[in-house]
Amino acid sequence: MLLGANFCRVAWTTERPRDLPQVAQDVVTAFAGPYFEAVAEWFRVLRIGACGGDLAKVIAQWLPFERFDIFLNPGQLIHLDEWVSSPIRTGSTDRIRPGMAIQVDIIPSSDGYFSTRVKDGIVMVDAVLQEQLGRRFPDCLEHFRRRPELMIDTLSIRVAEDVLPLSNTAGIVPRSCCGRTQY
Repeated sequence: MLLGANFCRVAWTTERPRDLPQVAQDVVTAFAGPYFEAVAEWFRVLRIGACGGDLAKVIAQWLPFERFDIFLNPGQLIHLDEWVSSPIRTGSTDRIRPGMAIQVDIIPSSDGYFSTRVKDGIVMVDAVLQEQLGRRFPDCLEHFRRRPELMIDTLSIRVAEDVLPLSNTAGIVPRSCCGRTQY
């Protein structure tokens, strides 16, 4: 059983961009857009064997602290407490291993833009774990295998075959300031 995982999204909701506070009217191009690109790169790097420090470096390089104020590590293992441990931290040489349940947890903040967020759970599975899961729960495995299709086909996020998202919304950064919700 996985305990402590959280799935959430954060976005502005208005009828038109001009309805936002003046300081946030460019939230999509100046904040949410770069954030989405950084998350896409984070997922591109994520795979079994990846170095946790390399994942942290992606976020530090793509989302400078001075602008995005990300002070927590961008991902951790899912357990009873979200922050029990994390291979994904600055300077980490810890490797991503099969069986790790990871909370994608990249939390920017800004006085003007407030925040935007992708917070998803994923499980890292090699061929052995996929075979075991398929033998015991074939429908579940097939459902998990289809989830990255949205990420790849619709969002253009490259994701490794050993990444199984735990939600149907993995990788989606909502932007809701143009009359209807867009992703």
